[in-house]
Amino acid sequence: MKTYGPVNPLETEPRYTSLVEVKKALGITDTSFDADLTTAIVAAEVAIDTRNNRSFPDTGDDPAVDGIPEAIRVWALDVSIAVFKARDTTYGQGGSDEWLGIIDIQDEVGKALRRNPLALGWKGADWGGLG
Repeated sequence: MKTYGPVNPLETEPRYTSLVEVKKALGITDTSFDADLTTAIVAAEVAIDTRNNRSFPDTGDDPAVDGIPEAIRVWALDVSIAVFKARDTTYGQGGSDEWLGIIDIQDEVGKALRRNPLALGWKGADWGGLG
C-alpha cells in the first residue's frame, strides 16, 4: 500500500516554494518583509498539506511520490502570494498571529487551486487509486 508524508501543522520552514521565489514574483528586493513572507509561505504550505491530507515528499515503506510535484510548487507559490497580499485588503491587519488569524487560508488555497487545476488529484488516496 502506498504511503504518504504526514501533515505537520507545526512546520516552520518553507518546503514547496522559497522566500527567493516569492520575493521575485512580488518584485521585492529588500529584506523588510522576509519574516512576514516566510510566515505566509509556511501557512500556505501547511494549508495545502491539510487539504491534501499529506505532505511531500511522501515517506514510509512505499512512498507514493519521492519528490515534490511541480503542480504543488506552483500552487504553493500562488497561495503564498495570496496569503501575503491578503493583508492589504480591508479585512487585513498588521502583525503575525493576529494577521494570519483573521485570514481564511483554506479559502485562499481553494481559490489558488481553481487557478491551478493541475494541482487537483494530489489528495492522499485520490490519484489513480494510490493508497
